[in-house]
Amino acid sequence: MLSMAKVFASYLVRDKIIKVVTNDNLERARDYIESNLSEDLSIDKISAETNISRSVLYRNFSYHHGMTVSEYINLRRVQEAVGLLMKTDLSIDEIAHKVGFASSTYFVSVFKRLKGRTPLQFRKQNYLKVD
Repeated sequence: MLSMAKVFASYLVRDKIIKVVTNDNLERARDYIESNLSEDLSIDKISAETNISRSVLYRNFSYHHGMTVSEYINLRRVQEAVGLLMKTDLSIDEIAHKVGFASSTYFVSVFKRLKGRTPLQFRKQNYLKVD
């Protein structure tokens, strides 16, 4: 049974019925996300820009990175926000929009889920004043 599955899989790949996504393709998708983090990043836009189908991008990104594309985008945006919270006096709304969140309410929700506290609480506990 296993060898039959291998034969079928090689047929699908050989005849280009399915496209194998390499780490290079995923790296291209990740690079696109990194370069456009503050922009509106839909799966359709990422898929079109990297020439990887939506379903293949979803499946392979999750498999290789252990999280969905959306989770990765939110994680990276929160990481960027952490730096801004610690180094600037920008408001929470300004930071939310600067790192790519369309809504500051959603930003606060995602930040709290990932960091265990709101951005304002994080800033108060970690803000470094430079004299």
